Amino acid sequence: MATVCTPKIKRAQSAKSMKFSLRYIKNREKTEMKNGKVLVSGVNCQPEFAYEQFMLTKAIAEKNDGRMYYHYVQSFKPEENVSPEEAHEIALELAEYFKGFEVVVSTHMDRAHLHSHLIINSVSQETGKKLHLDNKSIFRIRDYSDKLCIKHGLSVLQKSEPNYKVKYMSRGEYRTNTRGKTVKGSLMRTINEGMGNCNSKDEFIEFMENNGYEVKWTDSRKNITYTCPDGLKVRDDNLHDERFLKENMTLEFDYRRTKVREKKTGWEFTHRQEDRTINNISEAGLELLRLAQYVSKMDEEDEEEDELQNFMYLTGVSVVLAIELAKSLAEIPKEDLSDEEIDTAVEEYQEMQAELEEEQGFGGMSM
Repeated sequence: MATVCTPKIKRAQSAKSMKFSLRYIKNREKTEMKNGKVLVSGVNCQPEFAYEQFMLTKAIAEKNDGRMYYHYVQSFKPEENVSPEEAHEIALELAEYFKGFEVVVSTHMDRAHLHSHLIINSVSQETGKKLHLDNKSIFRIRDYSDKLCIKHGLSVLQKSEPNYKVKYMSRGEYRTNTRGKTVKGSLMRTINEGMGNCNSKDEFIEFMENNGYEVKWTDSRKNITYTCPDGLKVRDDNLHDERFLKENMTLEFDYRRTKVREKKTGWEFTHRQEDRTINNISEAGLELLRLAQYVSKMDEEDEEEDELQNFMYLTGVSVVLAIELAKSLAEIPKEDLSDEEIDTAVEEYQEMQAELEEEQGFGGMSM
């Protein structure tokens, strides 16, 4: 059983918001299957360059203002017997409803239910006309989706049944919750405060209990369950924030056990890992750029056969070493990956690189 809805997005439509939405639905962490296949497709466009193609279509038609795009989500109930690939195929068939328009289709597998996003350019690449949909259009799109489900042997929503709908938290709702104006919001605020002041799981549980919350956090259970002062029970995966998931909080406390914090900023493991990853990618990029710059500065006298062979050898080995560095870091379990592990791997790579340059007579390559 599937239904179609529009996400509750409060921000105004603009080229910037369209670019953000396209980037969000193409997120590899949400769309990549275990076999490496990524469920992102383009209809009348290349998904990698969808934003540029959308904007080019608008520019040609001279329609760069007003409604920029339409965004729909087709969702299946968790118990529906449908595979990610079939869900993606159905979403692609749904995209045919918007004939003549550029559509990006992506299927997300990061929640209990499969759901596909469709972002449609508001201007047709065939006619240059704008797509105009009113409040009743959603019912026609749902009917079209139902026909596709029947075609694939899936159940459809009966008219007498309540409409199954995925609950999205808007920015306004999130801000309201984090300010503590709801029971769940107060819980989120207290958890965040506890994570900023506690260095271990036991300290965190004691902190929450002192604030009136019961915490059920055991190794045998997948989730952390909180019982609020008014008796409401809330699981970690219902708090709209991945930081609050049991696995991420466990990693955070494991990291704090091995590090002395300089200040109480909270969520240090996640932030530091992101920073280190970005820095190492940048270093690898600079290394390849340095090699490219050297090639561009070689004069005719340097372009002798032996010189080129040596340089090609050095370039090839450098790339292999960079790949081996990335592989060695990837093989270290996330919970065991520390600053020392990263620094050691990078230093070994730099030493091998220096030795190679010296052997091949490229010691003066630095720009």
